[in-house]
Amino acid sequence: MEEQNIMLTPEEEQELKELEEKGSSLSIVKNVLIGSIALIIMFLVYGLLVFYPFTSKMSGKWIDAESGTYQINNSGKQSEFTIKNLSGNPNLSLVFKGDLYSVGSNRYKTKDVQPYLEVNKDGIPNETVDELKNQTEAYKVTKETDSTLLLAYTNDAIKKSFPDNQLETLFYYELTPKYFFGQEAHLKLRNNTFADPTILFSK
Repeated sequence: MEEQNIMLTPEEEQELKELEEKGSSLSIVKNVLIGSIALIIMFLVYGLLVFYPFTSKMSGKWIDAESGTYQINNSGKQSEFTIKNLSGNPNLSLVFKGDLYSVGSNRYKTKDVQPYLEVNKDGIPNETVDELKNQTEAYKVTKETDSTLLLAYTNDAIKKSFPDNQLETLFYYELTPKYFFGQEAHLKLRNNTFADPTILFSK
């Protein structure tokens, strides 16, 4: 049997053309909506990563940009701040250990701060090391190896060295994160003692 060609009237052809155009327009609108939603999600994720105060953004080793005297080591919520070359002695360091927490968008503080005196035993006479260990009213030995001695400040020593609960105000950080790929993140420390107005750190 021969196939019969179905002839459409001009009105039917016009209606079919309009339906095809409508379907094409709907497809374009659908693609635009999908693209817009994907773009919005991308910006939301980017904003969350940049501005939400995740402590993980503070993780790693930070060194002050000028002298290298100050150093920060953060791991999770644990923060360690070190002042090297204490009183001009390269074998003494002042170490502060505390818990990191956020106080705003890319702003952080530390709490429960404990100061330590870290001693490089290789560069100091044994008599001096023994004298430090025997100052029990000021220090408590928390760790000792063949080359290093770590002394925790006692409560009395903390009150004398850091009066008016000063330890809780020493560490206020402002993070400038990586807004774009290849941009370097920076960390600012502000306090009224050794970081006035600021100390700038980078990884």
